[in-house]
Amino acid sequence: MGSGPEDGDASLEGLFLAESEANHARLLGGGLVFVAIEHWQPTGDPLLRLHAAATPVQIAARLGGWSGLWPQEIFAGNYILHTVGTEIVIYAAYPLFYRAAAAGRWWLLGGIAVALQLLALPLLGYVDPFVLFPGVLMMGLFWYLGALAAHLSQKKSFEVSGWWVGALWALFLALQQTPHFFGLNMIKQFIWGLVCMAVIVWLLGWEARHPTLRDRALVRGLRWTGDISYPLYAVHTPVILLVNWCLLTLGDVRSYGWQLMLNLVVPVLITLAVHYLIERRYYHPRKPA
Repeated sequence: MGSGPEDGDASLEGLFLAESEANHARLLGGGLVFVAIEHWQPTGDPLLRLHAAATPVQIAARLGGWSGLWPQEIFAGNYILHTVGTEIVIYAAYPLFYRAAAAGRWWLLGGIAVALQLLALPLLGYVDPFVLFPGVLMMGLFWYLGALAAHLSQKKSFEVSGWWVGALWALFLALQQTPHFFGLNMIKQFIWGLVCMAVIVWLLGWEARHPTLRDRALVRGLRWTGDISYPLYAVHTPVILLVNWCLLTLGDVRSYGWQLMLNLVVPVLITLAVHYLIERRYYHPRKPA
């Protein structure tokens, strides 16, 4: 942190607001471009046609990043934009979340995350699960667990044993084999979130306990993967949309194999270009005083 709590609050809140603004810019710019391109050269793809034929209110919801809160959009099943809209809503809530976390109210935040999941239960019979599960009600828990993992990793007195990771993984596998009942998938989501959190805290603890292994190729590779993870997250959606538009419009390529290969390779190449040509050259985060 900075020289005091107020400095830390101000810098982190500014960072969170900047992330929200950056995601808005990404969604607005990419969305407007693809709507214009689809109007100019229709691909016949149902998903792209759905967005291009939207009403002004629907376009405002999607490009404004609040589609995750707009009932008409939730029920429409606009998976890609709904997911990005969810991310923007979560980023916008970062300052409030940080205030509660800085005050040590982790139990309160956890209760809110669980309550949001329970609120999603009544909607399961009415809303497409593929829309509901990446929504705010479900992703809030993963967001909370990720922040909690970062918090716990800073507490030297808290350690996650490899047995915890194994036990949670075994519980998740057992749930995979459990006969279906109402709410089972939500429980799976919760346990999977705990698995991810436990793995993160365990890995950070393992690295701290074995400083001499930090220069091993595997550890360096994991750190490098973490370095490029944010640009990959930031660019993959518009790049995938552009790749699919090019395949459907310029070459009428409908081969799943080609789509899968290019949607895996091209975003990674663009990610590397952004990381090495932009991030490492021009992005210099402010270091704590």
